[in-house]
This record gives sequence, structure tokens and C-alpha cells, in this order.
Amino acid sequence: METDFPATNLFTGQPIASGNLQPIGRYTIARHANGAPSKAPQEFRANQRMPGSINLSCADGHVELSPLEKLWNYYWHLNWKTPNPRPGL
Repeated sequence: METDFPATNLFTGQPIASGNLQPIGRYTIARHANGAPSKAPQEFRANQRMPGSINLSCADGHVELSPLEKLWNYYWHLNWKTPNPRPGL
């Protein structure tokens, strides 16, 4: 959903504390342009700029490198309304 926050652990994509993971958090794993994957922040605050990128496969069959900060700019469903700024900022 447009209101989903990023994960608080950008290495695993999971929240640090137990609780409900918001679905877009599964994609907020800093894997590219951040050095070794193990260096991804494991205690990320949503009010910070997100580091790294992921390879994102799109419905039309193409794949592109997407900075984590721009994940909310994609249309994830028919009625998606791009938030400005993304949740947490």
C-alpha cells in the first residue's frame, strides 16, 4: 500500500522488533550499490534516506535497477497513488 513504511532492517527486509511487516518492506533490502550485502543497515530509521538498490522485475517483462528510495514511485496496483514524500519522511 502507499502507506507502507520501509523495513527497519535493510539486510533481511524484516522489522527489528516483532510486529507486522508491511508488504513493501520485503523489497527494501539494500543489495546493490551499498558494498557487501552484509553491510546493509540493520537498524534503519524510516526518516532517513534509504541506501542501495534492488533489481526489480516489471509486469511487461523488463528488469531494472531501482534505488530503494524510489520503490514508492512504481504502480504496485491499479489504484496506486504515489505518495510524496514516501512514508516515514
